[in-house]
Amino acid sequence: MSDLASKSFSSLLDAIGQRSPSPGGGAVASAAGALSCAMARMVVAYSIKKSTPDAARKEYQAVLEGFARTDRLLRALMEQDAQAYEAMTAAGAARKDDDEASTAAYREAVLRAIGVPMEMAALAVDALHTMDQFKESANRYLVSDLGVAAVLAHATAQAAAFSVRINLKELADSELRTRIASDLERTLARCQEHRDAVQAYVGALLE
Repeated sequence: MSDLASKSFSSLLDAIGQRSPSPGGGAVASAAGALSCAMARMVVAYSIKKSTPDAARKEYQAVLEGFARTDRLLRALMEQDAQAYEAMTAAGAARKDDDEASTAAYREAVLRAIGVPMEMAALAVDALHTMDQFKESANRYLVSDLGVAAVLAHATAQAAAFSVRINLKELADSELRTRIASDLERTLARCQEHRDAVQAYVGALLE
């Protein structure tokens, strides 16, 4: 499989839309997150003006670099999610009920297929937290774009959660399932909190 993040946008959409399970929901979730970070980067870039004090300029530059780093990680997760799904499918096909090695291999593949979207959701939290902190410093002409970035980041976490939940069913360890599910809910709650804060701020300025 070619690197999904290196495809043209049109080619990526065509790859997602074809009759194939991969790339699927996880890749779309991470792509939405990358779009969110790109949008946030634009907002920060336009918030750096000639009149911006040096201290603030350095702070904004650090925010810009943070979004760029998260963007890169999310792009990489597009491919990793597709690879994790394919590995889990292959491990499932090779699994034999009476074979401990193949059962263990399947469990590891499932954990990887869960771990990738969990990482997407965690990155979405980081991005939203930064947007929340930065919102009052954002260029007022770009606040609607900050709102778009926040909505996309929130959607990234929500979409990634679907991938986590469907793969959780494949784990036999009920205690581990419960722990992962609880971690996911906490992550989603943090996303919601930051998204709501950004949305309320943007909404108030647009009224």
